[in-house]
Amino acid sequence: MAVPKKGWKPTEAALEALEKKLLEVTNETDREYFRVVILDMLRNNAIPEGLLEHVPVPARVAGKTRFDQLYDAASSIAFPGYSQAVLEMLLGPGADPEVRVWRVMLPRDFGIRHCIIRASSYQEAFAFACDYACRMSLRLYRRIPSDITIRVQFVSDRALRRILDVRWRNRTKKRQELNVEGRVFTSKDVQGARMAALGRPGTGEYRLAWYADRQDLIKILRHKDQVRCSVIEYESLPKKRKAG
Repeated sequence: MAVPKKGWKPTEAALEALEKKLLEVTNETDREYFRVVILDMLRNNAIPEGLLEHVPVPARVAGKTRFDQLYDAASSIAFPGYSQAVLEMLLGPGADPEVRVWRVMLPRDFGIRHCIIRASSYQEAFAFACDYACRMSLRLYRRIPSDITIRVQFVSDRALRRILDVRWRNRTKKRQELNVEGRVFTSKDVQGARMAALGRPGTGEYRLAWYADRQDLIKILRHKDQVRCSVIEYESLPKKRKAG
């Protein structure tokens, strides 16, 4: 979320660039409106002053409305891409640079602290999070909620690097402790195997639900040559409370 600049005042250069841009892309009717919008975006640190040299341009040139241009520019700054090293750690070589990682937080009674999903935009992340929550609700409570509160938070490059580094260190430490040789199992492999073997804590039939889905997906692949790709990267379960 952008944080307003304390005591911010537009520089002379910024005001000059703004007025020049307004003459290019507005008329007398909407000029004041866009002046206020852009000044507030600058004040809220949603876009940099230097961007006014390039955005917005007339709608006939960009094929987008002037507001959509401002929105897309602000979104690209609010949710920047990841470094190549982080993308390769997460998704492997040739990863899609448009992929972003989001943390989804559900109500406490779902029994999930949070989960990490992949999506290309905030809107897509909310859609995936909503679908995830509805599916979880149907599994747990046998109904799809008509009202639910979901939080979706962007995971920055630094935070994602920290998550991946922790997973890598934990995996390496465990391999050294167990003197593991041969195949290297990822944390996702371990998580999937644990869920398959034990099911989700507190829900004994979760294992059967997972097994049934798996069998259905195998049949769909065999007969329809279709696969379902999950956007869920990781699920964080609540820690068990120690007996007092």
